[in-house]
Amino acid sequence: MTHSFHQRAHTYEAHAHIQAKAAISLAEWISPSKRNGTTIEFGAGTGLLTRQLLPWDGPYLATDLSPAMIATGRASTPQAHWRVMDARTPSIPFDTRWLLSSSMLQWMDDPLATLKTWKASAPAARLALSVFTRCTLQELETVLPDCFPLTWHDSDTWRSWIRQSGWRIIKSQTTQTTEFHPCAISLLHTLRAFGATGAPRVSPARLRAALQSYDRIFSTPQGTPATWQTLKILAAP
Repeated sequence: MTHSFHQRAHTYEAHAHIQAKAAISLAEWISPSKRNGTTIEFGAGTGLLTRQLLPWDGPYLATDLSPAMIATGRASTPQAHWRVMDARTPSIPFDTRWLLSSSMLQWMDDPLATLKTWKASAPAARLALSVFTRCTLQELETVLPDCFPLTWHDSDTWRSWIRQSGWRIIKSQTTQTTEFHPCAISLLHTLRAFGATGAPRVSPARLRAALQSYDRIFSTPQGTPATWQTLKILAAP
């Protein structure tokens, strides 16, 4: 996924509406009185969550693996410190108070290993996290059942991973949102525009047939629906 996201930095925010909603929702769980101390945001992208949380009392480091995303974020939100960083092997100050991530960790090959690394690096840090979970894009999975290009985990699995990593969950919430597109091809273009295309597992002919089925089965007067399910979690050390 990394290369795809890097290529889409210039189109990301124009299409990442569901990611923007997730960032706003997650930020609501961090009250202004608690926005302090050394903080690292992983997968900051162009700054959707970053802008929701600033101003911040203390060092706020916004990180992403994509240099293009970092450049875009730095230009729009210079109040934060921006740095290219791999969330799987991060450099985290031991006294970090907050670890933040919105709409990123579900793309990792081994999210549990990443969570354990974060916890070991900053054992006293709180965690605020949002991820997309199972049922996301369920319509697309219905028409591509044997070659769906993305992998999702359910909310219970994510909560278990956070506990296994050493955090205590303060609260969690799963929400489901439906976005409507003119047609299935428009949805695919949106996914590609913000980089969420996954590994190619289907031929062009099979994909065309699947998108035709998508429109035939799911189209409504409002448009063609796409379901997104988001889990947000606030956890303490």
